[in-house]
Amino acid sequence: MADPVNIELGEGLLTLKSSGDVTPIDVGYSSGANFSYTPSYKDIESGIAFSAVKSVMIGEEGVFKIKLQESTMRNLVIAMGLSPSTISSSASSDVIVFGGSAKARVYYLLNYKVAQIDTPAKFYEFVGFKAAAVSGLALNFSRTDERAFEITFKLFPDATQNNILGKIVKDR
Repeated sequence: MADPVNIELGEGLLTLKSSGDVTPIDVGYSSGANFSYTPSYKDIESGIAFSAVKSVMIGEEGVFKIKLQESTMRNLVIAMGLSPSTISSSASSDVIVFGGSAKARVYYLLNYKVAQIDTPAKFYEFVGFKAAAVSGLALNFSRTDERAFEITFKLFPDATQNNILGKIVKDR
């Protein structure tokens, strides 16, 4: 039976934890989060049947996309697929050096937590255990638009979590 209580809206808080972080770090203001999960199947056909006789799951893909509205140096290196440790700081500036050589892929523990509108003490939470930025960086410089950028994370199986991609948790 239809129940309007099940209609939800709201945006949340994204935190990321790299191997060098002690605790997850808040990325700041963000909008437009989107999670997609796509399983892949192989249909097995037989010469005596007109359609598949069996379907076997052969793969899966999890993707999390979000628009980051704070152009911090940490957010920029994350979008570029680099480690936050690549930022060098001095008293007057922060510098990101990129290109020139191959870099190891950086993985993050991704956590997106949305407070439920009707009961803010309860949350809807998405966790990607091993997420890597795969979209690259397109940075806009404009007089009239915020310097925000979209970032796409691909989820990879995490051996420390029985090779699962992530989880979705909703408080009751």
